[in-house]
Amino acid sequence: MTYEPILNKKGQPVFLYDRHMPKTDDIELIVLKGHLLIERLLNDLADAVLPNPKFLPDKLSFYQLAHVVRAAVPQRSDDPCWELILKLNTLRNDLAHKLESPKRAGTLRELFKIHDQVQPAPEMIVDKTAEQMLGESDRLRLVIEDSMKFLAWLTFRAIEQRGQ
Repeated sequence: MTYEPILNKKGQPVFLYDRHMPKTDDIELIVLKGHLLIERLLNDLADAVLPNPKFLPDKLSFYQLAHVVRAAVPQRSDDPCWELILKLNTLRNDLAHKLESPKRAGTLRELFKIHDQVQPAPEMIVDKTAEQMLGESDRLRLVIEDSMKFLAWLTFRAIEQRGQ
């Protein structure tokens, strides 16, 4: 997959994903960086949907934050992307706490199966059949990108509704 990031006048990537996602096929690094990117967007969404997000504990886990935010969003709480985000968290925890993970291949298969059902923006349906031909690292990047698009969509809608 060939992708060139959009750069600012200083030659730095404009988008959060491009600034932090390394150009590597290393699954572990992609998962860890992707997890951090998604956590950042979960925090942004919490700020948008919760009336007093400053009272969330600093030590709230990714899993807890995802569930709090999911319960608070006014739309798409039952979207399969939430399961995708939680499955990525499972994969991240397995990789972070086990030097060699026998569950990795199975969890990746489950993650990709969920991802096949995910449409991050309901206004734009994407045919994902060609994605199944990609390697694991490229598919994993798409999982992260779609999760980020989904959370950004929810954040935008929450801010839009708050302004009405």
